[in-house]
Amino acid sequence: MKFYNYFIYIIAAFLISCSNNQKAFDDKVYFNIKSFFESEAKRLQVQKKAIRKTVEQNHQSETKQVTITDWQNELNLFIESDINKPSWKESYTATQNSSTLTYLAKEEKLKTRKIVIQKSADGKVRSIVIRNKVKNHLYSSEEELTYHTDSSYQITKKQSVIFIGDNTFKVQGFF
Repeated sequence: MKFYNYFIYIIAAFLISCSNNQKAFDDKVYFNIKSFFESEAKRLQVQKKAIRKTVEQNHQSETKQVTITDWQNELNLFIESDINKPSWKESYTATQNSSTLTYLAKEEKLKTRKIVIQKSADGKVRSIVIRNKVKNHLYSSEEELTYHTDSSYQITKKQSVIFIGDNTFKVQGFF
């Protein structure tokens, strides 16, 4: 019987510690980019608006009127730029004024280098600009992701791969 009680205490302690770890993980230090863009993707998916979309690769472009069938995928680069990772808790410097919240990476190894969030007077997000950068001996990539709520989005990417060369890519969507 003592073994049984001891076993119950161990299980209870384990469950309590797990729930505390989950709470700490759920507490977001920075603006929750992932949640914001997942919510926008759901909202836009329901609206089913046609957009004017321009895709440009190496200065050759094509523009079409399209209805996006998977906004989660369309906004995936924005979602992947979320900086709320437990190991990055102290990795960004935040500055804020009445309408702008800016995050700057403290370390060059971090992919997401800068996030600028513009808010209206009532606190709603008006726009988000994200700058990502990756560089190593074989490859470098720079992305600028711009999102204007209920207006447009733009993804600009420049890549340079050793032995292959440079590549530029731009996607613009206007609601």
